Amino acid sequence: MLEINRELAQPLMQVERAGNHVEQEIRKAILSQGISSVIGWTILDFLNQQEAKKASLREIRESIRTSKANLTEVLQTLARVDYVYIAKSPLDGRERIVSMTVPGKETFDASVPTFNDAIATLLKPLESSELAQLGALTAKILNIQPDNQGVSMNGHLA
Repeated sequence: MLEINRELAQPLMQVERAGNHVEQEIRKAILSQGISSVIGWTILDFLNQQEAKKASLREIRESIRTSKANLTEVLQTLARVDYVYIAKSPLDGRERIVSMTVPGKETFDASVPTFNDAIATLLKPLESSELAQLGALTAKILNIQPDNQGVSMNGHLA
């Protein structure tokens, strides 16, 4: 009979529980501001960082690291509530360009303080050295470089 190496599994199970807790708290914070999902908020964050407040589907998908199907579903939800507008690219009709709308920008901007408060509350028990260690360890587990950590969460969450 094969047995689970609990000594190795325990830290990763704790990381998963912590990640789930963080995601639940972030979800509550952004839902209170009218954004229906963490991925939706992340898309708005990515668009907000773009100078023209727009990007191609490919750019968004590569940045937030999600599937094409998931991205399409979340974008349709954001478009239904008028947070984004999706149009064909004038240069290549096969490509879609997603633009943040004024209501999307206003809602995102209003959500940032709530998001920052939720993150600050979650990380409050950690000292600065522990925060640095946490970032380095999670990057190592995810096998990503510290300067390429995916979505920046508006520069507040590595």
